[in-house]
Amino acid sequence: MKNRNRQTLLCFLLVFLPLAVLIPVFIGMEAEKGEKDADPVRASFFPQIRITTAARAGGAENTDGQSFMLTEGGEQDQWTALLPSGAGRMDLRVTFSAFDALILDGEIRLRSGDPLPEDFAGHTYRVSLEKKGTVFEEGKILFLEGSGTPSVYIETRSGGMKRINADRSYTESAVYTVRTADGAVQSGGSCRIHGRGHSSWDMDKKSYSLNLEETDGLLGMTPASKWALVSNAMDSSMLRSWTAYQLAAAMGMEYTPECCFVDLYLNGRYNGVYLLAQRVNADGGSVGIRNLGRLNEQHNRGGSPTGTVKTVTEDGQDDMQYCTWKGQPEDISGGYLLECDGRYADKDSWFLTEWNNISVECPEQCTRAEMEYISALVRDAEASLLESDMRRKSSGRRQWRECFDQRSWAAMYILQEFMVQYDTENYSFFFYKKDGDDLLYAGPVWDFDLSMGRLWWADLPQTTQRCRWIRNARRAWLSMLMAKPGFKATADALYLDSFRPALLQLLKEDLPRQADAMASSVAMDRIRWGAEDPDAAVRKWQEDVAGIRSWMRGRDEFVCDYYRDPDSYSWVIFEYTDYNISCYVKTGRPLGFDPADQPGEAANLEYGVTYEPITGWEMPDGTPVTRDTRIDQKEVILTPVRGGS
Repeated sequence: MKNRNRQTLLCFLLVFLPLAVLIPVFIGMEAEKGEKDADPVRASFFPQIRITTAARAGGAENTDGQSFMLTEGGEQDQWTALLPSGAGRMDLRVTFSAFDALILDGEIRLRSGDPLPEDFAGHTYRVSLEKKGTVFEEGKILFLEGSGTPSVYIETRSGGMKRINADRSYTESAVYTVRTADGAVQSGGSCRIHGRGHSSWDMDKKSYSLNLEETDGLLGMTPASKWALVSNAMDSSMLRSWTAYQLAAAMGMEYTPECCFVDLYLNGRYNGVYLLAQRVNADGGSVGIRNLGRLNEQHNRGGSPTGTVKTVTEDGQDDMQYCTWKGQPEDISGGYLLECDGRYADKDSWFLTEWNNISVECPEQCTRAEMEYISALVRDAEASLLESDMRRKSSGRRQWRECFDQRSWAAMYILQEFMVQYDTENYSFFFYKKDGDDLLYAGPVWDFDLSMGRLWWADLPQTTQRCRWIRNARRAWLSMLMAKPGFKATADALYLDSFRPALLQLLKEDLPRQADAMASSVAMDRIRWGAEDPDAAVRKWQEDVAGIRSWMRGRDEFVCDYYRDPDSYSWVIFEYTDYNISCYVKTGRPLGFDPADQPGEAANLEYGVTYEPITGWEMPDGTPVTRDTRIDQKEVILTPVRGGS
């Protein structure tokens, strides 16, 4: 009996102990598979097909290294190979391991490692998968190729993006490759990648930050180590931020990020059209001021701060926060990179003024002396806007011209005002101070996805096209500067001499050329992100591009006419629930648009608020407002009519 029990126990151990060892292995394999697969796909062998690059025989250029996955199409058994610009010049091979052959249109038989047909681009093939002489699955593959857009390839250490997309702060090592629009390898190396963005981080198509191991001049841009891959997921045209950077550079705004549109591939999977741009950063980005943060580290022998100290005002309000270091450089005059930042409390170093919340982006971890120095200088500059020059001069204090670099702030005013940048002096509004120079310089500009008629809570292209944004909706430093003697003259001259010629050039040539170059890539982008009708999605994008071109033309016409004769205009105020938005109309003329045709208030997701739909607008006497409503009074307040489902 004992021997039988021993035999039973021995059999149990022989059978189940190996399972106990293998089950965790299988679980780990499944976890790894889940990590590598960005999205679940239907049960099929097609996802195992890869399109890979190979070096051409005798070719001088190395084109090894890229592997492209298939993307699910909208129809049953439909797949798409979304390939980069220049793919037709690469030696592309089809690879697989789970079956023996792949048959195209019943005629072309390909084994793993065989080249694609030369005329693959734009062709849809009927595809049969064969194993041991038997066809076991059929489908279709559409081969699309980008045209005129460079490409960037990121291969993460884990082979997946799951953890990166789940946690914006998670950073992973990777390698990158950059190709020009003709498919040639331009650069590559090691990097680290993590997520970026605030409101946009909740979008499916996410943005990323790249920290290169070595400074690199990607696609001919000025060498940098800090780069951003911006998804433009909140901008249906994808061109708002790009437009702002072109116009800022044309006005000579220092440290404007250089940028270029690219097709992004993450671990072989096409992820869409992105704007590759230098980050606004003084430690490897576009900002070339003296890096005081690096000097802090060097002075402390590479050490880190021991903590942070937050101070408050007498009435308990936030005042400033700085870091505790053992020592600091002797010269703390700069440089400083600062941001008007509604999320200042998330940063290590910040201070508040009467009108703005300021985070210190360089040095990110200020010493106490550095914080006291820069906060006093900025607060004094703000005070110069609130007081008369005569009073400042009589008390021996700096006048506003001795605090602000007039030209850069005039350029910033023009760009923020013209484009109706929703985040003006709230978020992504940067300014800086150079060492040995007490002036504050405006810039660089950044993140214009909420502009040109797009607000956070509504799309109001007609209203914003004829508004005075900074005066009526963003009354802070820029508004106060515009009231100072001489500043308006500087802004007017800059608008006519630099901004407007660049704008007209952009509208006539630069923007249409950029849109044409990226059109094929936009089609692939829409397929990647699930458009049921890609052709219709591209037409919608083309309408959006035409829309911002039309908006800018109308905006320029209004700005030029208004400043020639402001007294000929009436002020029309639209009373929304949380905000008033206004526009200007020639006195005695029709309003010129139906305000009910514009999308109204979107749900306020941050506070979980939704609004009853606006079905129309009324004059103060209850008369319905239409595009033909005549505006006779100098100030008119319109109220919304709500109702509907």
